[in-house]
Amino acid sequence: MNTTTSPDTMANFAGLLRTALGDSLARDATTFLSMMAEDGVVEFPYLTAGPAPRLEGRAALSAHLASLEGMIEIDGFHDLVVHKSLEPGVFILEFTCIGRGAKTRLPYNQRYISVITVKDGHIVRYLDYWNPLILQQAMGEAAHATREGQQS
Repeated sequence: MNTTTSPDTMANFAGLLRTALGDSLARDATTFLSMMAEDGVVEFPYLTAGPAPRLEGRAALSAHLASLEGMIEIDGFHDLVVHKSLEPGVFILEFTCIGRGAKTRLPYNQRYISVITVKDGHIVRYLDYWNPLILQQAMGEAAHATREGQQS
């Protein structure tokens, strides 16, 4: 299993994916939506409230992304580590997103682990592992969260 890292800061998510997945993506795929297969699936295994934990198709993803506008201001993505699995077309990414709640100005410093399957130049499955408590804190919805996920 090869592991590649990037110390560079990527200004946007599409740039991070292009860096991580490289030639596996179609050359004309320049945005996250265009990188997704028309019938691609995005899943949020740790999400327990709010939007659906599974989005099926590019239209569902587009609607979901539109619903997130104005929530978080992102400064950039950092500390990208790419693990290529033994299964062709499957990539495991680790990365950090730095930003803040748009209304609260509270920090949004999130560490992600994503398992991405690419086929025929497009993402067909995206498993997105992240901590919903960090989003709640940035939105001002949780005063304090411990590692165990309990509020105090």
